[in-house]
Amino acid sequence: MEFSSTRIRKRGENDFLTSYEHNCILQDTIPLKIVKESYQSNCLCLDVSKLRYEDWSPLLNALASAKTIQKIRFSSSWLNSKPVPVIHQEAAQIQTQIANSLKKLFSKKNDLNELSLEHFPVKGNAMTALGEALLGQFCSILSLSLHDCSIGDLGYSKLQNFLRGNSILRKLDVSCCDLSAVAMSMIVDTLKSQFMMGHGKNWEENLREEHSRNTVKNSYFSGLQTIKMNKNPRIGPSVVALLSSISEDDIRCLERVELRNCGIPSNREVDYALQELIENVPENLAVFDLRQNSLLDSDTSRALVQLLMATLIENHPNDDYASLTGSRASFSTNNNYKIASAKVNTNLNTKNLSTTYDIPAPSAQSERKPAKTAARHFPNSAETASNSDSSDDFELDDMEFIDLPGSRGSSPIKAEKKDWERLYNEEKMKRKEDEKANQLVKDKFKLMSKRMTEMEQILTAKNTEIQHLKEDQLGHVLVEENFLENIEATFSKFQGFLRRLNNLGISEIQNLPDFKNLIELTSPEH
Repeated sequence: MEFSSTRIRKRGENDFLTSYEHNCILQDTIPLKIVKESYQSNCLCLDVSKLRYEDWSPLLNALASAKTIQKIRFSSSWLNSKPVPVIHQEAAQIQTQIANSLKKLFSKKNDLNELSLEHFPVKGNAMTALGEALLGQFCSILSLSLHDCSIGDLGYSKLQNFLRGNSILRKLDVSCCDLSAVAMSMIVDTLKSQFMMGHGKNWEENLREEHSRNTVKNSYFSGLQTIKMNKNPRIGPSVVALLSSISEDDIRCLERVELRNCGIPSNREVDYALQELIENVPENLAVFDLRQNSLLDSDTSRALVQLLMATLIENHPNDDYASLTGSRASFSTNNNYKIASAKVNTNLNTKNLSTTYDIPAPSAQSERKPAKTAARHFPNSAETASNSDSSDDFELDDMEFIDLPGSRGSSPIKAEKKDWERLYNEEKMKRKEDEKANQLVKDKFKLMSKRMTEMEQILTAKNTEIQHLKEDQLGHVLVEENFLENIEATFSKFQGFLRRLNNLGISEIQNLPDFKNLIELTSPEH
């Protein structure tokens, strides 16, 4: 006979709510309505700012054994008011407990493929525990989001081992995480490692099937396909490393890159990297979002971004570019930055996409038409802007794609494609001239360096000769000093010998005339 508690526990392995209610009974707490309503179709999407400290234990215990759960999304809607939710209290260590529950879940077979922790801090020990959890034997998540978790460069480094060795993960969102150039270098290294790992696997499969290596499509290469790094203003010019790696064919798995509001400046290095990417666009890359960056304040950089977008749209005309606007936040409460009743045309094709982004149609034979304005795609937007109570509100950030991804307003110059090409060619010529000038400077520097090296060698040789002369002179002095010392020692011994002979009193020797002279010469008086 099987006890009812045993049946409940076994049923809880396949039913999250059953396990949650059972854990609530064991810990003498009441199951929360918000948790029950947040779980649907094996997906748990929960506003964790509503939970108290005592509510977490049964939830996390149930989570650790939820084999059939497919999606977990913990997000906070807290707006810096009082009281502070327990998820935002560092002393509570709730984030570490979440990571420990995930570690238990990943230690056995499970169906979890999407994990999102959003809008609450995950730092220090919590990131270490999360990194260890993701290294679990049965971790097979396809999408990982740490949006607005302020993990920082150190926190991202805790995920590096998981990301470098993972060939399953397809989407990564580290937006608003206080990342800098250090994290960007790690991200580029991660992408290269994933691409090389996938490339090696495809090469082995290719050899088994006796196909040519050139028949392998880019879509076969495993690795991240979508990466979002929005609102990390400290990234800045370090984006050049990512652009260069993509254009140099080191990373072919990426399909979508979002770098909005990342402090990317307009300078020669960034422009040159964009030029290289335009000339060597990977087959898989469909979106490269550079909105809300100072890069677009420069006409040259803006033209390069427009040309890049035109190339991507031409290569992927069937992609849903309307998704660049993003979805409205689930817990959005700020109504001061919204535009009311703006109707987005979701049936976008290559032609109207080009006009929407202020980009001419890809076809070179099409008639030249004036660029459409935002009003054509969004009728009555000015008339309805004052209506803040409409149910069709969109955030202002989401409306900025009207003119160009990355723009902060309407374009000051409605450039046609030939103008972009002219600017592009001019910039290319400037780049070549700069390279020639730099080469001349390098040649002069090499010549000067060679001469300096020769001078140093001559001086070194002269110094060596002088040193040898000094050593020889010192040797002569030492020889002379040793010679005098030997003479003095010998004379002293001879003097002692004569004294001994004199003391012996041998008459035959004392009567010798030379002996008397020697005694007088060696006497102390002399």
